[in-house]
Amino acid sequence: MFNALLAYYGVSMIYIIIYYIRKKKNWLTQLFILLFCPVVGIIILFEMNREYKDKSTNLPDWLIKQREEEEKESSLIMPDIDTELSVVPINDTLVLNDDSLKRRALLNLLKTETINNVDILSNALVNNDSETAHYAATAIMEIKRKMLNSIHSLERLANQQMNDVKILTSYAESLKKYVESNLLDEQSKKIYMYKYSSLLERLIEFLPQDKSNYIEKINYDLELNELEKVEYYCKLFIKNCGNEEEAYFSSMKFYYLIKNKEKFDSVILQLKNAPVKISPEGMKLFRFWLNGVEQ
Repeated sequence: MFNALLAYYGVSMIYIIIYYIRKKKNWLTQLFILLFCPVVGIIILFEMNREYKDKSTNLPDWLIKQREEEEKESSLIMPDIDTELSVVPINDTLVLNDDSLKRRALLNLLKTETINNVDILSNALVNNDSETAHYAATAIMEIKRKMLNSIHSLERLANQQMNDVKILTSYAESLKKYVESNLLDEQSKKIYMYKYSSLLERLIEFLPQDKSNYIEKINYDLELNELEKVEYYCKLFIKNCGNEEEAYFSSMKFYYLIKNKEKFDSVILQLKNAPVKISPEGMKLFRFWLNGVEQ
């Protein structure tokens, strides 16, 4: 009997120690019950713990409602306005009535690569909020200033080192970016298009096998309506890049646009006799132009 009680109190002490470490709640009461109510104390503690658990899971309606409201309030965290503005399209933000949001959205936009956002800035110029429009105008002027400084610097270098292909290529890229930036009026755009077209001629002289320069030159001259130059560079393209399908398609495009079926057919004949493997995209273009000329 004594050994049984000793074992009981040993197990009880272990239980109390574990209970104290884990919960630190009502441990003293439970200790007295175990000490003064051998064996029966285990049953009493079991019932107490079960009752406590049942009470915690069967709360009155008013308390459940209160807890739900508290949890709901704690979940309503204020959103990060800057993060939200970065998710909402900037054009949508600019039509809002809240001027402070417009300004903040535009200032966030100006922290990024603004040359890619010229269209958005142009829309912001006519915004009904004068401060937003002012931000946009200032940003556009700054973009133009930086681009022109870059163009003028590269132009000076290109004139000083006329045979440096790397400088000429950088100069051409800066001109193209400026022309396609939507920052220019029609007259200014045309001036820079001619500059770019002229520079491409120099690049073609140095890099006669670079097909990208021919494609750019032909497309820009078409837009400038320089038809004689287009035809000349179409022929030069085929001469120097006869194994490229783009060389023949550039000529076909030109003769298709000016409705010259005879020369269009002659390019087709050249293509048939050339060592060129036509891509699926090329076949689609070929069929499109062929059907158009036949009609």
